[in-house]
Amino acid sequence: MSLGHVIFVVIGALIAAYGVWRYLPRALLYVLPGGIRGTFREGDQLRFGAREKSLETVDALTLLGFTPVGLQLEKPPLWSRVLKVLVLAGPGAELACVIPAKRSITWYFETLFEDGGLVITAGSGFKPVNEGGLYQSVPEGLDAAGLLDRHRENVAHFAKEGRVPLKRYPPDVIAGTTAVYYGFPIVRHGMRTYGSMNLVPLVVFCIPLVIALL
Repeated sequence: MSLGHVIFVVIGALIAAYGVWRYLPRALLYVLPGGIRGTFREGDQLRFGAREKSLETVDALTLLGFTPVGLQLEKPPLWSRVLKVLVLAGPGAELACVIPAKRSITWYFETLFEDGGLVITAGSGFKPVNEGGLYQSVPEGLDAAGLLDRHRENVAHFAKEGRVPLKRYPPDVIAGTTAVYYGFPIVRHGMRTYGSMNLVPLVVFCIPLVIALL
């Protein structure tokens, strides 16, 4: 093997290594759409900048009677970063969830039902869905109080179909909300699509190494 060929292989390996590091965890969601694990840390809080960024939202929810109860941690496959979700318990049959991202805050209300159904009402960050026991509503232009009212209307609509909302959310139930959400077929389909979008660049980054080894 010539020196030029060795250099070509090394460069190809470096390019492939970057592709694996960058895209493999998300590409795995194509074959493991439910591969996001959830754990709950009761009493834990957001840290430093994330806490400051979410302070206005948390204050608005506190005025509505919500109380922080801990952090839900959602861990995608391999070395992907853990998503930290601040969970607040409300005075009714609902939770409020706050996700501080780098550029924005995503927050929503959710209610679980005894039969595994789930209602989510969010101002942003979700797509409208009403399929297979999952109802995601994304009304625009509502403040926290208005969004909570809309969420309760959505819950009442589900309840009219004979579904029974949970009244209590002990830590093990909150921890299981991740598995519930990613267990819905419509959500799994979305994760497969997301995984396939990352599978393509993963393959592209590996092509130089394959060519070098031929």
